[in-house]
Amino acid sequence: MGDLTQREKDVFTLVKAEGLTFEYAAELLGLTKSSVQTYLERAERKIEGRKNDSLFLVS
Repeated sequence: MGDLTQREKDVFTLVKAEGLTFEYAAELLGLTKSSVQTYLERAERKIEGRKNDSLFLVS
């Protein structure tokens, strides 16, 4: 997760690891629900891209 911004890490951790709702994560971070969703989508895209890059290195 080294290429994620701090905000992306925070959102990803709260929503995916801690299981919080978008609404509650937004409240904790002082963001809107749509911002939480956007940060999560960015984080997931970066993580997926990194996984795909790693697969090419292993092949």
